[in-house]
Amino acid sequence: MFSLLEVVWESGLIDWSIMQFSPFAFSHYTIPVENLSVAAFVIIDYFYFFPKDR
Repeated sequence: MFSLLEVVWESGLIDWSIMQFSPFAFSHYTIPVENLSVAAFVIIDYFYFFPKDR
C-alpha cells in the first residue's frame, strides 16, 4: 500500500499533506541520496518486480 502511495505522490496525483503520514515521508527528508546503498535499491526492486505471491 505504501509503495502505491509513493508512486501516486511522485506522479503528482496526491498532495504532500497525504504523503506525510506514510513511512516514506521520513526517508524523503532525512536520508541524503549519496548515503543510499545501491545493493539495497537492487534488492528492493527485486521484491517489487518479483513478489512471492505471483
